[in-house]
Amino acid sequence: AALEVWNLHYNYHRPHGTHGGQPPASATPARVNNVLASYS
Repeated sequence: AALEVWNLHYNYHRPHGTHGGQPPASATPARVNNVLASYS
């Protein structure tokens, strides 16, 4: 459960300098819709 919380924060909430302060997930094109949200 802790890994899931960390993963969500790391990819969707933390600012990143390369993406202009946006989280890393913001670099994913909006048209990508075949990525699994969970591996469980």
